[in-house]
Amino acid sequence: MSIVLVTGGGGFIGRHSCNALTQQGHDVHIAQRTNPYIEGATFHECELTARDNVVRLIDTLRPDGLIHLAWTTAHGKFWNDRANADWLESGKAIMDRFLEQGGKRAVFAGSCAEYDWRQIDQRRLQEDAPLAPHTAYGRAKVELHQHMAWLVQQGASLSWGRLFFLYGPHETPTRFVPSIILALLKDETAKMSPGAQIRDFMHSVDAGRAFAALYAAPSVTGAVNVADGNAHTLLQIANELREIIGRGNVDNEAYEMRSDEPEFLVADTTRLLDEVKFSPHYDLRTGLDNCITWWRDKF
Repeated sequence: MSIVLVTGGGGFIGRHSCNALTQQGHDVHIAQRTNPYIEGATFHECELTARDNVVRLIDTLRPDGLIHLAWTTAHGKFWNDRANADWLESGKAIMDRFLEQGGKRAVFAGSCAEYDWRQIDQRRLQEDAPLAPHTAYGRAKVELHQHMAWLVQQGASLSWGRLFFLYGPHETPTRFVPSIILALLKDETAKMSPGAQIRDFMHSVDAGRAFAALYAAPSVTGAVNVADGNAHTLLQIANELREIIGRGNVDNEAYEMRSDEPEFLVADTTRLLDEVKFSPHYDLRTGLDNCITWWRDKF
């Protein structure tokens, strides 16, 4: 059994990583501002962007493993939030101290926002695709990834889990999937853009499980796409939700498509499938049905 520190362990995907890790028998410790009350995990209140707090916690725990998921995530704000710079420096400090204290295995959360969206055509993105982000969030992730890549060259066992698009319980209600679900459950019209954008959506439970699987694969280092690997238009997803719920309507002419959105963002998941030996539990239908059930219970 190893001691594993999970930053943001009570978050959208972190809770599922912690559940998977505890089921594997690890001694899981969660570091964040508020207690998420995850069964089997120990909570540590910590402001992770304050370097002294991070150093103190790692010095106390001396964890064998680290999964770093915490970051600024305010919907609609995080893309160019000034806090991205703070999280960049915090991520470097966390990893450096972890290694100084004898840490053995780390997994950090990256993002598909690191890729150069201008160079994307109808091909699935491989991990070695060009990186040229257009947001402060993406640039901070790339810089942290570069630091981690240098550490891997020095012999560190470290994976960079590059997340694509997520959905699942506990999601912010204004995000795409829950916004459609909530309107349809109320028998209202769900408003959206034309929905021609092709995206790769993964259920949050599977994303959390994938990070636990990455942790358990110490020979796998560097960037690994964490995604479902299947392509769906946003309109297909909205119509699927409409079919399952059986009420309400979808208006895909309510908003215009943003000019800066790429048409196609889908991952090549070969490394995740073949090297990590991980496959998702949910397909799109069962995943959306799970979300609908969760939101229905909130009424």
